[in-house]
Amino acid sequence: MRVQGDIASFTLAATLPDYRGRGLHAGLLRKRIETAASCGARFVAAQASFGSGSYRNMERAGLKLAYLRAIWTMG
Repeated sequence: MRVQGDIASFTLAATLPDYRGRGLHAGLLRKRIETAASCGARFVAAQASFGSGSYRNMERAGLKLAYLRAIWTMG
């Protein structure tokens, strides 16, 4: 996590496959939000694949979607 001014950037928060499904990512996310707020951040920037477990954890933690980025492939 990086805090600059009133913006916190959450990057590189992955859970190893053997430890998934135990609430670790959600717990880490809650702690990062708490720490960011205590450092004066009012906004959080993070990214996740739409509909993924990380995406759902972020929504459950109170984060709201700001925009979608489309990735197009030849098919």
